[in-house]
Amino acid sequence: MWRPKAREVGHHPDIHITWQRIRFAITTHDAGGRITVKDFELARHIDAIAAGHGAEPV
Repeated sequence: MWRPKAREVGHHPDIHITWQRIRFAITTHDAGGRITVKDFELARHIDAIAAGHGAEPV
């Protein structure tokens, strides 16, 4: 069974969707809102998925 990557790695980013933009706010809530290795790993997965769909960072 396929599961979203965030659930698979046990991490839950905040997602902000606006016109032609999607922004992910990634911090580890159980680490006091600090950025951890887990955040960078999830960001790499998100970047790869976005690039596969032709998205470009802004």
